[in-house]
Amino acid sequence: KYVEKRILTSEEYILKDRFYDEKISLYEKAAKLSYKDSNKRLGSIYKFNEENKFGNNLEWALYYYKLAFERENCEECTRYVADIYKEIGDQKQEFIWALKAANFGYSLWGNRPSIGDYYYNGVGTEVNYNEAFKWYLKDQENLKIADMYYYGVGKKQNYEEAAKYYLATIEQEKKILEQ
Repeated sequence: KYVEKRILTSEEYILKDRFYDEKISLYEKAAKLSYKDSNKRLGSIYKFNEENKFGNNLEWALYYYKLAFERENCEECTRYVADIYKEIGDQKQEFIWALKAANFGYSLWGNRPSIGDYYYNGVGTEVNYNEAFKWYLKDQENLKIADMYYYGVGKKQNYEEAAKYYLATIEQEKKILEQ
């Protein structure tokens, strides 16, 4: 791969692939012809600005990730779309796409809420403690389940159940530390 460096300031530089424009053009042609992963790749280029050619373009990233999901069955693209909606502040769409991702078995990365948290806090959806509890169980978020029982939020207050899940949390943490 041919790469050219040009110093802008003492602290900044741009890496520019000499064939960047041609590469984008070929990916766009491949996407129109429905070649596998071409839409996903274009979404990544626009989202993460890999060649630093221009500022990230979230509208184009959304467009190509959604096409990848629809045309190429790119289930993992659902979490990329959710991430972009979070970045632009559209909580309703963020929730919709995060839920799709979770239903495909993908979790959101980084400091992102679980689906249970969306329901518990009413982010992009109505507050629904029953749904939050269901997702916390599914995701084995024992501390959150314990808190719901302990404080009686969405569940009848039950200290015995809370203690059971607090102990399960401790066991989870022990296993993580042992690894």
